[in-house]
Parts: sequence; C-alpha cells; structure tokens
Amino acid sequence: MPHGLLGWRYLLWQPPAPVRRHRALWWHNGARWPRSAWLVVQGWLWLRWIFCLAWTDAVRTVARLGPDAAGFWGIGQSRQLLRVLRLALGSCIPPIDCYRFGLVRHPERALDYVYEHELPAYHHWRSAPPGPSAASLALLQDKLALAAELAGLQVPVVETLQCVPKTEPLDSLLERLQGPGRVFCKSRSGHAGIGAFSAWRTPAGLAGRCLDGRMLPDTDAVNDAWQHLHALGDTLIQPCLTNHRALQPLTDDDAAIGVRYISQWRGTEATCLCALLEIPSGVAPGSDRTRYCILPIDPRVGRVLEWPRDAYLFSRDRQSSAKIRLRVPDDFSLPDWSALVAASHRAHARFPDLWAIAWDWILTPTGPFLLEGNSGWGTTIPQIIHGAFLAAA
Repeated sequence: MPHGLLGWRYLLWQPPAPVRRHRALWWHNGARWPRSAWLVVQGWLWLRWIFCLAWTDAVRTVARLGPDAAGFWGIGQSRQLLRVLRLALGSCIPPIDCYRFGLVRHPERALDYVYEHELPAYHHWRSAPPGPSAASLALLQDKLALAAELAGLQVPVVETLQCVPKTEPLDSLLERLQGPGRVFCKSRSGHAGIGAFSAWRTPAGLAGRCLDGRMLPDTDAVNDAWQHLHALGDTLIQPCLTNHRALQPLTDDDAAIGVRYISQWRGTEATCLCALLEIPSGVAPGSDRTRYCILPIDPRVGRVLEWPRDAYLFSRDRQSSAKIRLRVPDDFSLPDWSALVAASHRAHARFPDLWAIAWDWILTPTGPFLLEGNSGWGTTIPQIIHGAFLAAA
C-alpha cells in the first residue's frame, strides 16, 4: 500500500481539514526520500492498489467477516462490500480497518482515525517540536541500555543474565544455562518479539517455546531458534518471569500475562493514555500459535474492564473475551497497580520529547517488572477503546 492515506482529494486547492491532516502525514512519511522518487514510488503503489490489490483484499475481507458483521450491525454483505470498496479505493484505507473501526457502519468517520501505514509520521507529529530526538529513540531501542538507565530511576526492570554479542562465535545455548530455571532469550534491539523464545533443561537436554506459542521439543529445535536469534544481533538471556498468583486463574496457559501501559507526556508530567491486559488464551484452531485476548484496564485503579459495547470484535475474540471476563471477580484490581503506574511515569520523564510510550510489564509474585518501552506502538486498539485520535485534532 502507499505509505499513508492517498486519494484524489489531495489535489483540491483547499481540501477539508481532515484531508489536509492525512495529506501532511503521508507527505512526512517520505521526508527521507528525494521528493521526485517518493512521488514515483507512491504513484506506482497507488495504481497497483487501486487496480488490483484493493479489490481482492476487499472481497476476501468481506467474505470472511461479512456474515458475522451482518448479524452485529444488521448491514447486508453487498452493502458492506460497497462501503469497503469506496473507502479502500477513495482513500487507501485497508478493508480490515473498515471493520475494526466500525467504518462499515459509519463511513463518514473514516478520516478521524490514524492507520498503521501512517504511524511513523503520526508519532513524529505528536511529539514535541522538532520531534523525538535520535538519542531517545536509540535508547528505547536498546533494551540493555534502557534497563540500566531506568534502574537508576528506581524503575523495576527485568534482570539480564547474559548479553551475547553478535560478533561472538555461535555456541550451544545448553552451555550457557546455569541451574534448572527457565530463561527467556530475545534480541537486544528487536521489536515485536521477533525470534524470542523461552528454554529450559530436560533430562534429554533442552526444550523451549517460541513467543508466538510454537513448541521447541528438543535440543536441536532450541539451538535452531538460538542460531536464528543470534543472527539478528546481540542477544539477551533473562530469567523467564511468572505470573502473580492473582492473575493465573485468568488463563490456562503457562505463558506470562502482559500489561501494556501507554503513558503520554503532558508538558511537565506523564499521564495514562491507555492500559491493556494481554492474556494468552490457548492455541488457535488449526494453528500452533498462541492467541491473546486483550482487555481494557481502568488506569485509575487497575480494574479490568469490558470492551465498549459498540466496538466490533471478530467473533473468535468476542467469545474469548467473554470467557475470560467470567473469570474476573467484580471487585478485582490488578496487583501492585499503583507501583506500575508510578514507575511508568518516572520512566517517561526520562523521555519528555516523546508524546507517548508503550511500556510492557509483567506482574510477578514479587512485583511488576518492566520488559521494554516502545516509541512506535500501534494505535488501532487504543482508538477502538478510547475513540479516534484525529476526531478532536
């Protein structure tokens, strides 16, 4: 797709304000390109999208989600397809987002939202002028340096047992493990958990599990994952964190339940923009990968909430959410919530040039531990819960 929303209305002499905002985001995404090359590339991507990919993507998306959405919204599939095509062809809006943001029902709200393919420009625009500094972005990207920096600010961070430079010769992970406990291996500068896995000793050698849920049944499989991770860059070996006992009833999985706390900087202090609980909810049918159920959190007291009633969730996610909500007592609040909030705000004070940072936490029996901070976090779920980010811009 083009790197942002793109449509014929950009050519108007005085386009409406929402169109101007998205045009500015699209234009900023090409700031590092020679402008002539940027226009050529975007023109090619737009033509390919308009004459081929938008049609196939729209048809497939409506075929997959249309029957369920028809029951949820009372809108027939033919009408859904027309609205999806109109938005996909007219503004380069991904068909899947037409359902996530309820645009099938309210297409007039399409330009109120921020979409994934314009995220870099949006994060830069929202940060303090002249935008986030290269030093701040580099520190957030380096998990080892970030942990050392934040530990000095009394932020509880996960311990790093070993840092294995990419320049070191590759050896067996078994030789590096000390004791019977589980370890978690991840890239020092990676994102989205690419290549990350946990590992532990067995009588036969090693076993493990990838972050996405795929099992590593023996030493050979673990060493293959170790080799792949080592090829990505410097590798961190950390203790594998376990859930606080108050959270364990929420899942039948032994993977850790995550908390994503998105803080925003408001001039002199940080406040909460959005907080989410990420609960492993088993393996998807016909797959070997773990699914996650995401639930909103009330940032004031750490209470687990339901999704907004008008939010459209895929039927599988709706069922998973309802099942887990039944396990949550009415008066249940996340343990050590005030400590997590205070630590997130202290951490963000180190980065006042960034408008919002997503902090990933694990709530353990000994308190919350920070895994990492993210500057380029996705805006889809926060907008579904709290409303369109550009609606009041």
